This record gives sequence, structure tokens and C-alpha cells, in this order.
Amino acid sequence: MKQMSSLRWLWNQTRCHRLDIVANSVVGIVRASVSLSMVWVCKQLVDAATHGKEELLGEYLVALVICLVAQLVLAVAYGRLESRMEIGMRNRLESNLFGKLMRSKLDERNSMHSADLINRLEQDVPVVTGMLCREMPYVASGICQLLGAFFFLYSMEPYLAFIMVGLTPVAMVVSRIF
Repeated sequence: MKQMSSLRWLWNQTRCHRLDIVANSVVGIVRASVSLSMVWVCKQLVDAATHGKEELLGEYLVALVICLVAQLVLAVAYGRLESRMEIGMRNRLESNLFGKLMRSKLDERNSMHSADLINRLEQDVPVVTGMLCREMPYVASGICQLLGAFFFLYSMEPYLAFIMVGLTPVAMVVSRIF
């Protein structure tokens, strides 16, 4: 039951920033899509160059430049949105919690000193805002990128795609051991 109240508290704290979190996730997903598009364009460019299709080289080079420019623009937009959102949420959360702390009555029986509470506030708020503003959009775009990469690999060689899906968890476990 405590987890539900914590999740409800987090949900309420993101009230003013939910649209920003979703927008940042969407920009991250578009960045992942552009990255996968760039891989496809590079593959097509290499195929055209090796198979003697010089008439397609110009088109693929233009597409490659468009992908590069899109990646740069999206990286700037993603970073700016992420920073603005995280700073705004951190300021709002610190203000709310500090105000609540200042209004509360601390008695002698309380186990935590007010400086301990403020220090804890300074350490915990950045962790919470980082998780909500950075990690959640990273996870959303990462899942989309992994799914897109799987389908891209599946379109080229289905057998290899399934081998990669099977070997990836094994490689992750083995890397933790060593």
C-alpha cells in the first residue's frame, strides 16, 4: 500500500510537467527513429555504391545529410527540453517540500534535526526529478529504438534477429559476472 501512495504522490508532483515529460519522450522516440533511418540510408548508400547504381548515390547522400541535420536539431531540442523541464520540476518540488518543512512543527522527540531534513531534501529532490525527467523518457525512447532495431534486422535477416534477441540477455548476465 505504501508503494501506491508513493506513486500517487509522484503522479501529483508531475501535474504541471506531464506534457513536458510526454513531449520529451516523443522527441526521444523521433530521435531513435531518425537514427534507425540513418542506418537504413547508410545501408542503401553502400548497396548502391557496391552494386554500381550511381544514379541513386545522390538521393541517398541527400537523405544522409537530412538525417544528420535532423539528429543535430533533435539533440538540441531534446537537451533543451530536458534541462528546462528538470530545473522547473526541481524548483517547484523543492519549494513545495521546503515550505511544508518550514510550516511543520519539530519537537524534541523527533529523530531528525532540521539540518538533516534540509540536507536530505537537497539530495533526494534531484534524484526524483532526474528519474522523472530523464530516465522515463530514456526508457521510452530506448524501448522504441530496440524494437525498431529488431524489426530492421528482421527485415534483412529474420534468423539473425532472433539469434540476437536470444543472445542479448545471455550477454548481459555474463557481463555482470565478469
